[in-house]
Amino acid sequence: MRKIFALILFLITQNLYSVNIDSVSVQPINCNGDPTCVTVYTDATSGTVFYDFYIKNSGIWLLYPGSPFSSGSQYQLCNQTAGEMRVVTFTSLNLASPRDTLDFMISQPGPISSIQSTQ
Repeated sequence: MRKIFALILFLITQNLYSVNIDSVSVQPINCNGDPTCVTVYTDATSGTVFYDFYIKNSGIWLLYPGSPFSSGSQYQLCNQTAGEMRVVTFTSLNLASPRDTLDFMISQPGPISSIQSTQ
């Protein structure tokens, strides 16, 4: 009976402190090579949320410099360029256990090509 009670308590505790990523918003890039801002929204209602960002480079996920970042239910990371990114959320109660992960793509327009005419 104690094991069942402990299991139920564990499951309830995990759900109480879960931090799910609701969405990621990327401001559009207007010109090829320009930076943008990424905003991550979570369902956290209180407490501190920690955000690890990763950049995919040649098929390998690299931890973004300065991670983890801490904030409330949302966090904005600016000066990002086009490419694939990943965000992982943690709670202040358990930094060793990720709560949610989301991969997303930052797109940009193609380069402007110049056409030279000869007359």
